[in-house]
Amino acid sequence: MRNKYYLISLFLLGIILFNFSFGFVQAFDDFGNDNDNINDEFEDLNKRHVEVDIVEDEIHIFSIKRSENGKDQISIFISYNTDGINFVIRYRSKIGEESEFDIAFRVLIREIIEFVDTNEDGIYHPETDIKIQNVQLNNFFNVTPEIKLISNSSRLHYLRIRTKDEIFAAHLYIAEEFALVDSILITPSQLKIDFEISNFDYFNESSQLALCVELDSESDFEHEEETEDEENGYAESESSFTTSMGNYTGYLTWSNTALINEVIEEISVSPLFVDDHGQNFYISYPRSEYIYHDLKIGIEDILIPLAKSPSPTNLAVLIILIGAVSVSVIYATYHLVSNKVPTKKREKDREEYFNELFQEEEEYIPYSEISPLQIIFEENALEKLSRIKDLNLTIVSEDFFRLVDQFKWDQNEREVFIHEMFALSPFERRSFLEEMVKSYS
Repeated sequence: MRNKYYLISLFLLGIILFNFSFGFVQAFDDFGNDNDNINDEFEDLNKRHVEVDIVEDEIHIFSIKRSENGKDQISIFISYNTDGINFVIRYRSKIGEESEFDIAFRVLIREIIEFVDTNEDGIYHPETDIKIQNVQLNNFFNVTPEIKLISNSSRLHYLRIRTKDEIFAAHLYIAEEFALVDSILITPSQLKIDFEISNFDYFNESSQLALCVELDSESDFEHEEETEDEENGYAESESSFTTSMGNYTGYLTWSNTALINEVIEEISVSPLFVDDHGQNFYISYPRSEYIYHDLKIGIEDILIPLAKSPSPTNLAVLIILIGAVSVSVIYATYHLVSNKVPTKKREKDREEYFNELFQEEEEYIPYSEISPLQIIFEENALEKLSRIKDLNLTIVSEDFFRLVDQFKWDQNEREVFIHEMFALSPFERRSFLEEMVKSYS
């Protein structure tokens, strides 16, 4: 019988080891080995097919959701010509012959302005600051796409639009799944655009540069201090302009810092203003020979959410709790089995333990030859009992002895056990005895 309990204990111990080994692997391996810290299941849900076509001075990008759970389409049309670099973004939540675009907006990069910041606020104000020159972005090299494998089934597409004077370049990245580019996370629902300005021919020794950006949509753009990527923990220190149509929102976001002559510095962005072409704003950079700045355009809230599941931290806590309960059960099983049939050695050890724990400084001094139990039934019992030094009385019910009698012990073992039980509180005594009876039965 005892072997059976030992086998149960070993089985529970195996459960503990399995929980710790499997649970922690499951908790932390969900994020895969691609270093993007994105849950692999969530990443699979949001993978897309991306196709890039280039025709003369136009780039056509089509991004379609792979998941059968409601296919959608992001369409990005990019032209680079005498008008500048023009991005037109359209989103269709359903793909079909009669389906229409749910939202569309345009971003145009027209020119670089050299100016003197008269009020030294770091922002270009056309009405107050001194314009030194403006350089139109209107003559470009041909664009050749490049493809990099992110995984066995996903690609990262890269394109560079560069002016022939080699002053300005736009680096474009669009990925079929979450990807890291220069430590910046790209989601499948956006196009990453990096502006690079180098070797600008300044006309003034105290001037700086501003990039003119034009926005157009059916509804006005609004400034947002916190971007969707910041809310999701994918980015930090960003700002954006957003436009909404129905249930969908498009955005242009930018980093609040840029690489200025190999040093990260803050940049300044003007408020939106309106002219004949629509809404405009300026991104102003500190004076430098080299500028590299990160922007993104895309559609908000179209990623398929992952069904809620315990976080790695909660799962780890759950595993620890399971382990603790299992250890408790193992200890209880071992302890009860060990006390089921006391041996002589266990009896001696228990007696020494209780004697050490409850040492008596002096022996009891009896009132007379009559036992204290008999004195209870005499006259003046309280007065007589009070004269007995270090008197200890423990009263137990008949149920206690009835439960003890269920164990097949000899008289000596029975007396030792009862003596030990007297050292416990009534609640502890009853709880311990009931547990032993359950184990014995």
